[in-house]
Amino acid sequence: MSRSLLCALLLALSGTACTQSTPAPAPATISPADAHFKDIYTSEATWQRAQRGDQTPDDERRGRVQSHLPKVDPATQQAKLDFWTG
Repeated sequence: MSRSLLCALLLALSGTACTQSTPAPAPATISPADAHFKDIYTSEATWQRAQRGDQTPDDERRGRVQSHLPKVDPATQQAKLDFWTG
């Protein structure tokens, strides 16, 4: 086997070994910032479902067609602003 062929073979094999590494393990503990962020987006999703009339995530998955358009009056806009800034 020629030297250049051997080098090419070793290079090809080393490249595949690097790409087949295992993914990094998930952290064992959740940081306080991550937990706080999860609380924010979970409460936001729950609040948005309640505004649309959906009670659970399953209602969203079913793709229920709403019988009305969402309210856009000043009181509703103020309620959204209060929730997001509160």
